[in-house]
Amino acid sequence: VRAEWISPNLYQRILLQIRRSIDPMEADMFLLLFILAYRTGMRKKELLGLRFSDIEAIGTDEPSLLIRPNNYRKTKTEGSIRRVALYALLSPQELEFFTEYVKSNHISKQQQYLFTLSTENTPIPSHTPLKLLDKIVKDISPNADIQNTSTQNTDTKFTFHAFRHTAISNLALALNADDALTQTLTGLNTKHIDQVLCKIWFPIRCHESRPIYKLSQKQCHIPPFQR
Repeated sequence: VRAEWISPNLYQRILLQIRRSIDPMEADMFLLLFILAYRTGMRKKELLGLRFSDIEAIGTDEPSLLIRPNNYRKTKTEGSIRRVALYALLSPQELEFFTEYVKSNHISKQQQYLFTLSTENTPIPSHTPLKLLDKIVKDISPNADIQNTSTQNTDTKFTFHAFRHTAISNLALALNADDALTQTLTGLNTKHIDQVLCKIWFPIRCHESRPIYKLSQKQCHIPPFQR
């Protein structure tokens, strides 16, 4: 089993390096791909298969993504069909970036995919995200001082699935750990932690103090977007 985790510092460096390394025509697309992977924990095929018609409530305070089968990909299980609450998982800056990207790239064809090259109409190849991740990490750290945390495998390269592992781990910390530890390991500030807890796990308790709803965490099941 590979134990992969991407630190908040490395995440920010990856985003910065995308701006430096990628053609400006495609940079925003790849930035959004890595933001959604890191924050939501969606599988690679789920991300690449997203269409503009899968976006709900864009332009409101609560946009979300609908994960469902389409011509590009099937869902792993019936439980994989779900809504992903972007309004709770993304930071305000990331959510603004998502909204602007959608508004500037959305055209009348509702079947168009989010992650296509400017010269294509189909999703980018499934090997592209990992190839790009390898390149970005090497550009950031030519001396290979950035490695994954696997103790079971001598290969120090990340897999793209590391983003899913990281997102689930970060959400679990937000749910179960104290704020200081969560902020240190995830980079989430208190407001973002409250946003995740209040809007996803305990929406009816938004008006109550955090210690009250933290007592109810043991009764909570893992939400669908983590499956």
